[in-house]
Amino acid sequence: MTAQPHGPGTTPRGVGGAAPAATQALAALPLAAILVAAVAMRPHLGTTIASHWSGGAHPDGFSPTWGSFWVTVLVTAGLLVFSTVASTFARRASWSRVWPAIATTVGGMLACSWILSAWATAAAPSPAEATLGPRLVLLLPALACGAGIYLLLPPTPAPHTAGARRPVRQVQPGEA
Repeated sequence: MTAQPHGPGTTPRGVGGAAPAATQALAALPLAAILVAAVAMRPHLGTTIASHWSGGAHPDGFSPTWGSFWVTVLVTAGLLVFSTVASTFARRASWSRVWPAIATTVGGMLACSWILSAWATAAAPSPAEATLGPRLVLLLPALACGAGIYLLLPPTPAPHTAGARRPVRQVQPGEA
């Protein structure tokens, strides 16, 4: 299969084919992850969740479990909508790759943060005894989702500079 140039009648990477489906799947992954994690950990969670660590081994901030869950879900879903709209309708803007990637990364970090807090709380005898430990590695997939979206979306075309000469098309006899 040979590469075709971008232009009228061609479809650049990301506008058609598998790239939009892949970017949507990556953008939806943080929301799906937090929903699956909440269902899996629900039996092990109480009314309070450890939500803040100041560098120590034990938490120093707590939140209502399901209140913090729903706020995180709503913000993550809003960022998913923004990412979808930005990657669908802003194909020609200079930020067409950047903002969907940032929105997905932030949504992923939020979702992963709630999952980390819930996991640490569920694994401890009480929220006050929750420890993060090596669970912080769970934040890395959020960065991978954002990077994947950035790489899958098509690069922004170079802007046409005013006053630049366009190549003259040679017209053959009999062509209009």
